[in-house]
Amino acid sequence: METSIDLDLAAANARSFSQAAGVGCLLALPDGKPITQAGYVCARSSLCKKTVSDHADCHQHHRHALSEAERFGGKYVYYCPHGLGFAVSPIMGRGGCEAKLQAGPFLMADAEDYLSVELSGLLAESPDNEENLRTLLAELPCVPPARVSALSNMLFLAASFVSSAQEVSHLRLKEANGLQQGQISAYILQIKQEEKVAPYPYDKEQALLEAMAQNRRKDAGRLLNELLGVILIISGMSFSRMKSHINELLVLLSRKAVENGADPALIQRSTHQYYQDLTRIQAFEELCFWLSEVVNQLMTLAFDFGDTRHAGAIRRAIGFIRHNLAEKITLEQIAAEAFMSPAYFSRVFKQEVGRTVQRFILDERLKRAESLMRARELSLLQAAELSGLGNLSFFNRVIRRQYGVSPGELRRILWQEIPSGRE
Repeated sequence: METSIDLDLAAANARSFSQAAGVGCLLALPDGKPITQAGYVCARSSLCKKTVSDHADCHQHHRHALSEAERFGGKYVYYCPHGLGFAVSPIMGRGGCEAKLQAGPFLMADAEDYLSVELSGLLAESPDNEENLRTLLAELPCVPPARVSALSNMLFLAASFVSSAQEVSHLRLKEANGLQQGQISAYILQIKQEEKVAPYPYDKEQALLEAMAQNRRKDAGRLLNELLGVILIISGMSFSRMKSHINELLVLLSRKAVENGADPALIQRSTHQYYQDLTRIQAFEELCFWLSEVVNQLMTLAFDFGDTRHAGAIRRAIGFIRHNLAEKITLEQIAAEAFMSPAYFSRVFKQEVGRTVQRFILDERLKRAESLMRARELSLLQAAELSGLGNLSFFNRVIRRQYGVSPGELRRILWQEIPSGRE
C-alpha cells in the first residue's frame, strides 16, 4: 500500500514513544498489518500467547478502536477483549487514515484484581497455573488511570507529527464538535428532568455577554451551549424557529463586541457575513459549532490589539477591569495583572487603547450602568453600586455629564428602546 506519510519518521516516533512512556508501541497499517513494533506489544506478549484463543476477535476489536479514534478527534483509550489497556491514534495522510500508532498492552488495574477477574476462567480450569500467570503479569507495564489520559495525548502528538496538518485539523474539529454536542445534550437532559420547562433564560444570556466582555472563553462556550439547548427545546425542533432565535442572539453578540471595543465597521461587515452563513446552514450540529466559532471571533475582534508585544498584557488588564467594575480598582492592581509597573503600564495602555486607564474604567462603568438600568427589577441605587459608580449623588453627576439627562430620564428612554417581551 502506497502512503503519503513518512513511514520511517513514524517508526522513529513509535520507538521514541515506547522508550519515553515505558509502554509498547505498534506502528501498523489500518488493517493491523505491523510495520514497526517497539517494546512490549501483543506479538511479544507471553500473556497474550497463553490466554488469547481467538486472534481474529482481537484484530476486529483493534480495527473498531481505530475507527472510534478517527470519530472522536484522533484519540481513543480502550480495553481489548481480554481486559488489557490500549490507546490508539490514526496517522492521517492525504487519503485519510494511512497508518496507526497503537500503545499497549498495559494494565490499568491492580495485577491481583486482573488475575482474579479477567483470568478467573483460566484459574478455574488450572489452579496450578496461578504462579505462572503472576509471572507473566509482572512483565506487563502498569499505567494508573490518572496517567492514561496523558499517555493518550502523547500518542496523539506523536501521530500528529507525521500526519497531514489539514487532516489533523479536521480531527480536532470533530473532537470539538463532539464535546459541544455532549454539553448541549447533558443540559437538555437536565432541563427535561425538571417538572416544567422554564422560560427563556435571559439571565444566562446576560451572563454570556458578560463572559464575552471579560474574554472568558471557556465560560462563554459553556453558557452558549446551555442557551442552544434551551433554544432547541423551546423551538419545538423547528429549524426555522431556531434560526430566528439565533438571529436575535447575533444582534446582541455583535453589539456587545462593539461595546467591548471592536471596530464597528468591521463588526458590521462580519455580521452581514454571519447572516449569509446562517441561511445556508441546514443541521443543528453545524449551527451550534458555527455559532461557537462566531462567539470566539467576536471576542477576538473585541480584544484585538494587533501584533504588538503588549497585546496579551492589555487583554488581561481589560478582562480584570470588566470583571471587577463593582469594586474599587487601583492602577497598581491592574498593572500587576499585566506584570508591569504602574507608570509603564499607564503609558502602554494609553498608546494601545487610545484612552487613559481612568477614562477606560469610567467608560466601562457607564456601559455597565446603562445595561443595568434597562432591568426594571433594579433600582437606580443598585445600578450605581453594581457598576461601581458609587452613591446616587455621584451617579447623577456622571450620568448628566455623559448623557445630558438625569438617571431617571435616561432609564425611561432606555425602557422605551426595549422590544416587548425582553425586559
